[in-house]
Amino acid sequence: GDAIEVFEYLPDDGALKHVKQIQHLLINSPNDVEAVGPDMFYVTNDHYFNSVFMRKLETYLQFAMSTVAFHDDSKNETRLVAWSLAYPNGVHLSPDHRFLYVVASNGPDMVIYERNKTDSSLNHIQTIHLLDTCDNIFVQPNNGDIWLACHPRLIDTAEYSENNCSHKAGSQVLRLKLGAEMLDGKEVRFPDYELDQVYINDGSLLKGSSVAVYYDGRMLVGSPLDKLLYCEVRSLTD
Repeated sequence: GDAIEVFEYLPDDGALKHVKQIQHLLINSPNDVEAVGPDMFYVTNDHYFNSVFMRKLETYLQFAMSTVAFHDDSKNETRLVAWSLAYPNGVHLSPDHRFLYVVASNGPDMVIYERNKTDSSLNHIQTIHLLDTCDNIFVQPNNGDIWLACHPRLIDTAEYSENNCSHKAGSQVLRLKLGAEMLDGKEVRFPDYELDQVYINDGSLLKGSSVAVYYDGRMLVGSPLDKLLYCEVRSLTD
């Protein structure tokens, strides 16, 4: 069944040591994990159903039925902290751990939750509609900018992945820059934000994109279908 595998990194050996396996009924379709500490993490469940047929139906009809779970191994506790999501995918904390960002690929949206640091519960505060179907998230630790790797046309990526290698699957990277926080009642929201397209390709250079990491004018873009792409970003303003 589905499980989260925990490893310890051994720097002297450059190796990983398996520590334990975590399984729970509420971790039924894990996609991405965001660690809060050595024994705590959030995990996105990208599907609600377990059967192959129902999962395909859930994906193509864009059912908003999936969840985010939180696990605290020190308490042997797993619970749902977010639900009614359409294919929750990438998940990432803000640098100060106040907010949790979740990509709902079938929105396509990025959902922002305010995090209770005492019990790790989540309060939904904002949903930002994205240009295309996005996958995983990288957050710059120095300024909190959010980098999203996306599929411009998900149907092209699906066609290519189903062994039609002559079909082009495009790739795309977006940068989301949140503006100043503004209180709306008792909630914190970001009314001003900038969503920039940093990279796009029809698939001739990179087929599909699942993750993008940016540092000091340089960017790496990973793909589940292709090689790793290195870019120098020369026209982006911080």
